Amino acid sequence: MTQKARTFRIFVSSTFSDLKAERNALQARVFPRLRDLAVAHGCRFQVIDLRWGVSEESSLDQQAMSICLGEIDRCQRASPRPNFIVLLGDRYGWLPPPARIPVKDFDRLLGVITDQNDLVLLKEWYLLDENADPPEWRLKPRERGSDFESYSGWQPVEARLQTILATATSDLRLLDPERLPYVASATEQEIAAGVLRVKEAPEHVLCFFRGIENLPKQFSAPGFQAMLAARLKEEYPQGVPACCNEVVKTLLGMEEKTAIQCFADCIHAALEKNLRATPEEECLQFIHQALVDYSARDFVNLDEHSWTIDPDAQAKQQALKKGLQAFLPNNVYTYPSRWTGEGITTGHLEQLCEDVYHALEKIILGEIEHPHEVISEEEATVHIPADPALDDEGLSHHRFAEERLQFFVGRTQMLEKIAAYLKDSRRKILANRHCWQGPSSKRTKHTRRRRLCTASSARPRPRQMGAACSTACAARSHAATR
Repeated sequence: MTQKARTFRIFVSSTFSDLKAERNALQARVFPRLRDLAVAHGCRFQVIDLRWGVSEESSLDQQAMSICLGEIDRCQRASPRPNFIVLLGDRYGWLPPPARIPVKDFDRLLGVITDQNDLVLLKEWYLLDENADPPEWRLKPRERGSDFESYSGWQPVEARLQTILATATSDLRLLDPERLPYVASATEQEIAAGVLRVKEAPEHVLCFFRGIENLPKQFSAPGFQAMLAARLKEEYPQGVPACCNEVVKTLLGMEEKTAIQCFADCIHAALEKNLRATPEEECLQFIHQALVDYSARDFVNLDEHSWTIDPDAQAKQQALKKGLQAFLPNNVYTYPSRWTGEGITTGHLEQLCEDVYHALEKIILGEIEHPHEVISEEEATVHIPADPALDDEGLSHHRFAEERLQFFVGRTQMLEKIAAYLKDSRRKILANRHCWQGPSSKRTKHTRRRRLCTASSARPRPRQMGAACSTACAARSHAATR
């Protein structure tokens, strides 16, 4: 029997908008070399970079954090070490409200919230899922075609929900692990799962911190106007679209001491009036990006309304870095960069790439020579035996089914009816769903029961049907929120 090749599966945890250059450099210069190193020793090397791993559909369904944490768990199971690296800059990142809240916690939270508008908003966006075991309140999906499909429409509601819940938890005296989903950024939640709750993390988890000197602390209206005029001249040498002339004239004519919020409000108001997917909208988005670049919004957390630095997020980011330095004293690398007025210098990338490569190379070679135990598929509970005829695609779907069957419970009467119906081999079944009913899990559960209740020689393959697909292969990204 051929021995299964060992896999090194690494989760890359970081915010997205501020660390694009670093992640792109690692993808281009480091990970291919590590992949070649692994292949040379009869192994595989995989990188989980969720800039491309969370689909638009999953984001609308409020599944982004669940996917992130699930991928971390898979990395830890497949590759005891190394399995996690951290990239951190000055941005604390996306603060999502929890997608799932246990009933007992939700009731306690409602008990300490006194503002009636806040209570109405919570009950509007959270629905009780009694199919869960135990029951829980789930954040509603953002429906296509609604005002909340776009993140710009959803963000104010999302931020308000997170603030309400974070404030309420401070009155409940929850333990830190219980409180984390309500108050922490997505990146800090990843780091808690991949580093801070892992006893042996100091032996193999690596952190790479980038600092930025001379980040802008005050907004200069003349400075932004000069930059915007230069960019518009370069991008639109024949002049901006006619519908944008008035907006550009207004922005370039604002007084010297005008606050950044006034510029932002002017741009947003113009965007609200224009149709989507038009040259005018493209021009306004270009102007908006110029304001983002000038204010360093992609590199630090700014208040959504005032566009000033968020001191709470800044303090949390500093505390997170200090916590990692204390927990991983020998595995933290730091790199300086400078603010140029529109972005950062990139002279640190070469050293970053060399450090990441050599640090991971050392751990991987040590693991090849003295491997740690991996939880084998044979040791895990198998709900549906894999058909020997399955190809790679079929085996991938089989693993997908097995993962979901680990947590599938309930709907007993429905399953019994379907099992009885399927005993007649001439019949077929079409599965439809509403939100959260999980057709993939149901189908795999039906397949398992069918195997147990029929003596037919036909062996159904646990292939996933319809629109459901492996989240690891999703093409659209949730990066804008990170």
